[in-house]
Amino acid sequence: MNPHHTGPCAAIVYGAIRDPGVAARHTLADLRRSGRTLGQGAALVSEGTPALRLNSSGWLALRPQQVPELGTQADRIAFCAAHLATSVSLFAGPLRLFLDNYIAFLQQRVERDRAALAAKLLAVGLPAAGGMLDYRDWIYSGFLPLPGAHVLLATADGEVAPSFARIDCAFWTGTRLVAVLFESHNMPLPSESRALERMEAEFPFVDCVRVPVARRGEPWAFDGRLGDALAGFAADAVLPYGLFRAGGGFSEAF
Repeated sequence: MNPHHTGPCAAIVYGAIRDPGVAARHTLADLRRSGRTLGQGAALVSEGTPALRLNSSGWLALRPQQVPELGTQADRIAFCAAHLATSVSLFAGPLRLFLDNYIAFLQQRVERDRAALAAKLLAVGLPAAGGMLDYRDWIYSGFLPLPGAHVLLATADGEVAPSFARIDCAFWTGTRLVAVLFESHNMPLPSESRALERMEAEFPFVDCVRVPVARRGEPWAFDGRLGDALAGFAADAVLPYGLFRAGGGFSEAF
């Protein structure tokens, strides 16, 4: 956990979870013991916690024999997308499409900002493309999606079991927890609405962004407020570190 946090810490379990209470007992306990902020299926975020990005360590494992298979940019992006997909139920069609569209959104942003990103490389004496680092590698500074996220809530009076606020997908930008909520044709359960209200009251850094039914599985889900919240991923990244460095280890968050 980040030793410098000064406010509430949001404990999150994510992925294809059947029982968030069971998941929290295992994954959050392991994460707290490790002293890290991100693991496979859990995250701890608070004021001062660095942004969780695709190039943050902890959310996926790379076997040595896989390294030769990731020789191209397309291979590495497909590797990320495939691992994100494994954390989503096969029956969660809109969420799977949302994640695919998010990767496309990041690629489009990198190409849109190519001149500025290339200039950042040139400013430190590196080629803009074709070198050890490439402007396209800034895609891995994109904020890491936490699909099927459940945020642990403070125990209320009379509660025995832990309570959670369920989020379709969460992103930690380093300052805000962007909570993506898919709207439905059905009215939310009162208990679900109360849990979201408790989450917003307990964690002032939460921004809930609702995606209309018609946009859930469409690229334009990232138009407007959601896209604005996630578009600045390269602003404070000094260099475009990819998924792993020369030593084979995954890079830390930048």
